[in-house]
Amino acid sequence: MRTLAISRDAELTIYTGTFGVTTLADVNGVQQPIYLAFDENNNGLIPVPKYYWMLVHDTAANTATAVFGINNPHNRVTAEDVLCPSVCDQIPWVDWSLTDVVKGYTFCCTAADLYKAVDYAPNLDVPLLI
Repeated sequence: MRTLAISRDAELTIYTGTFGVTTLADVNGVQQPIYLAFDENNNGLIPVPKYYWMLVHDTAANTATAVFGINNPHNRVTAEDVLCPSVCDQIPWVDWSLTDVVKGYTFCCTAADLYKAVDYAPNLDVPLLI
């Protein structure tokens, strides 16, 4: 994002967050939520996020793009895992491998679609930052 900001001589506001709880299959093949810590009753306290996201907002141009990453290289990505219609193909600065699960499966959304998927994300209904 620094490279993008420098190349455009723009000040970008970056919002980041996580969403959902990642899962892994147990010995019976049943997906179980993963936590980093538990209380004395074995209740999960700190979930491992399923998604991490970044919203890149060019405030001067009033454009924005959300980028999601799936935080689990061990599960196959399905259509249900992609929370919005991906617009990565419309964004020239998204120039990395999007579907390599080991490196991080990535998809892009409009800012409005990010807010529909993650209701605590910034509520920006602006054109794509391309």
